[in-house]
Parts: sequence; C-alpha cells; structure tokens
Amino acid sequence: MNQIYEMTTIASMEDFCRLESDWETLANHRLQFLPFLCHGWFRIWIKHFSSDNQLCVFRIAEKENLFAFAPLIRKAEKHRGLLVSKLELIGNTYSPIRSFIFDPSAQEQPDRTVDAFFSNLYAGRDASWDILDLSALPEESPFFESAGKYLSEHGFPFSEYPCFGDWYQDGIDCTGNDYISRLPEKIRKDFQYCKRRLVREGRLEFKVLTSTEHLEDHLDMYYGVYGRSWQKQEKVGPTFHRDLARMVAEKGWLRLAFLFHNDIPIAAQFWIVSGRTAFILKTVYDQGYKKYSPGKVLTSEMFKYVIDVDKVSSIDYVQGDEEYKKHWTPKRRERRGILIYNSTVKGRCLSLVDRNIIPIVNRNKRLRRLKQALSGLMRSHG
Repeated sequence: MNQIYEMTTIASMEDFCRLESDWETLANHRLQFLPFLCHGWFRIWIKHFSSDNQLCVFRIAEKENLFAFAPLIRKAEKHRGLLVSKLELIGNTYSPIRSFIFDPSAQEQPDRTVDAFFSNLYAGRDASWDILDLSALPEESPFFESAGKYLSEHGFPFSEYPCFGDWYQDGIDCTGNDYISRLPEKIRKDFQYCKRRLVREGRLEFKVLTSTEHLEDHLDMYYGVYGRSWQKQEKVGPTFHRDLARMVAEKGWLRLAFLFHNDIPIAAQFWIVSGRTAFILKTVYDQGYKKYSPGKVLTSEMFKYVIDVDKVSSIDYVQGDEEYKKHWTPKRRERRGILIYNSTVKGRCLSLVDRNIIPIVNRNKRLRRLKQALSGLMRSHG
C-alpha cells in the first residue's frame, strides 16, 4: 500500500449510496459535465446495467482527506478472443464521457489522482485483473494527458485508442436567431421551407418541459414518438432514459421538447442544460412526417430556446459522427481510451498482441485480410 495515499474499495450498492454527499462535493467542481458525473447519474446507471458485473469504486484519500473517486466495475469478458478479468470505467453507449471524480482546480490535480490511483493499484501486484480499460476520456481533459504521461514514465504497458467523436459549438455570444442565420444555407432553407409547409397544412406548436410536473405523461408521449421513428427499440436499458429524465428534472436540467402538428406530437428531443452548456441526448421524429423534416424544425426551435432562454454559451451533441451534426455544431473533439495491461499471464499476452503484433498486421495488406477473416470466424463461433 502506498504510504501517502489510501485507496479503499466500495463494492456494494448500499455503500455506494452512502458516498452521495462526498461524491457531489467533488463532482460539483466539474460543472461542464456535471450531469454525467453526479452521483445520481451513476446510481441510475448501476441500477440498469451492473447486474452482470461487480461494482468496484475506489475512494482515494491522503491522510484521511478524500480527494477523488475512481468509478470502476469488474467484469469477465473476451478480449482478442481470450476470456479476461477486466476493470473498466463505469459507462456504456449511453455515457457521453467517463471520468474519475475529482476537483480539477485543487492543487496538483489531476496528477495527484493519477499518481494515487496507479501507485496503489500496482503496489500489491494484484492479479485479480488482467486489463484496465479507461474508456471515453475527454481528450481535452488534463486527466487524459496526465494518465498517459504517468504510465509512460513508470514503464507500465498501455495503448491508446479512439472511442467516438463529439461535435459541439462553444463561445456562443449571439441571439438564437443570429445563430440560426449563420447555419449552412442549404440546412437553413430546408427546415424553413418545411416549417412553412406544416403551418400551411395545420397548427404547429413547439413545447418544452423543464420540470417534474406532468413528466410521466410527457415521457409516454416521447416514447410514443420514439415507437413511430426510424430508431430501433432500445434493448439495452430500455427505461434508462425515463429514470434519467426524472433525476435531471428534479435538478432543473431537463429540456424535453416536442413539435406538435394539429395536436399530434411528430418530433421529440431529450436535452439536458447544466450551467451554460446544452447537451443533446436523443432526437426522434414520426416517420410518417419524414417529408416535412420535423426533426430539423424542432432542432432549430431548441437551438433558439437554449440560447435565448437558458443563455447557454455551448451546445454539445455529446457523441457520434453523423453527418448532420457538423452543420449545426461545427467543432469536433474526440473521446479516447487507454487500455492498461497487468503483469498477469493474460495481461502480458494481450499487451504483446495489442502493442506489437496488431500494429505489424495492420501495416501489411495480406495480414490485414487474414486478421479480418479470423475475426469473422471467431464471431461466428461466439
């Protein structure tokens, strides 16, 4: 055990719930991404997605002074066809970012968190894990740079990999109409034309729910539009966003938006507004109204709403490289992962494969084809 830092493990939901006060104290220093780092977000995620995994949250302190949490889970899964014990930052496809919880403005942070975590993790030569996956870290975060630097300086084997893109626009200091007027002409003309068509053919109404009042009815309405959209029904955590909506509504962060045509909801969007940032989580529309581009019409109204009413200075699509996103928010950044290999037999083997063999294979056309064929064969056999 490191003599300066103390790292204890929280492995039960009951113990995790007891952390709420300390957790919120630290998370509140990360206002930019607070909705995805607060205790409530993790509590909901664990409820929906941790049944097959073991909770493994580390509490990190210095002389009993808490300064960070490392929210991990332990799981057994295959990597390169080999069944391994894996530590992983809590999160999945619904997580815009994953991160340790700490106060980035505190002295020597995040270097202190990185040092405390890895020095304790490696101190006891713990063989209970083979690989550690720190996925979806914001590349602009000092933590990402600090972790890579620490691992390199201490000779711990690791590899980095891209996770997904995040399209956003910051520095917004204009009105909603001014922002819309600066969009690409083709996009702007399309939704303006569609909006005029909808108005000619009936009554068009835009509505935003921001509180818990009538929330359940509006969530039913949202899922009704979802069921008529192009989106596949969610098989993973199908009620996750319902619970999330309740939590963010209680905190005043919810922006559940609808576009009605003749009193029929034809488009719906799930946004979160925290501080001066608006996050776009879900967008759906009724396929029967596709020719009217109701999604674009609603998006234009929501951009104006969060800029003029919520006074946001940043709008964030959170994840995904769909073509349309760059027209609305032209800046892009990446969420990246760091995969760390333990000194177990499986950890060393995977380090050799990932860091030495795979790069050689990827540089050779014939070997790449062979790798693809073998990967397909392994997937077909489970």
